[in-house]
Amino acid sequence: MLKKLFVCALAVAAVFAIASPASAAKPTKTTYSSATANAFWYFSDQLSNNTTRDVVWYIGAYRDDYGTWSDLYRTTTTCRYTGTKSRCTESFAYGAIDNANFTMASDLSSGHIDGTYVLEVYDANKRRSGTETVDAVTDLEGAGAIQTDSNSYTYKDDFISIRGTFTGSWRPAEADATVNGVSLGETYDANLSNSTQTETQRTK
Repeated sequence: MLKKLFVCALAVAAVFAIASPASAAKPTKTTYSSATANAFWYFSDQLSNNTTRDVVWYIGAYRDDYGTWSDLYRTTTTCRYTGTKSRCTESFAYGAIDNANFTMASDLSSGHIDGTYVLEVYDANKRRSGTETVDAVTDLEGAGAIQTDSNSYTYKDDFISIRGTFTGSWRPAEADATVNGVSLGETYDANLSNSTQTETQRTK
């Protein structure tokens, strides 16, 4: 009886040894795509004869096959000048969400981001000082030439081989935004981009 079981086991193993390479050799193809939008606004104020304040706003979004992610931050730098010396302090606020409404034209002609962000606020001593809720709406318009980049790559070892291609496009943009109903105005420090990556994997 044991001898028969052993013979059967060898037969099954032989079948798998023959069948496995054939099934493993079937290639699998996967495609990944993503889209990104970024915009910055810069403001400078002369608070007094010897004090200035610079504020930077950033709003951006990213989307891929797994979902959408967007973040917003604001930095405020205040500098006081005494003679040839200056003393500057910086506060910072940052928030990120995964439910923003982010759309972008495939030809990079336009983009739109809107969402509600809960910002973590940090004072000049880098201490968390509270939170701030911000409703932001951003519209972007492609401006200028589209730049493209593409490349291919391969990887091989004793078990698998991978062949892939990547194509990406980037375009400068104009953007305007409102934050809690207040306009940030128009900025030219903005961009739109998208990319596609395809991989074909074969198991040896």
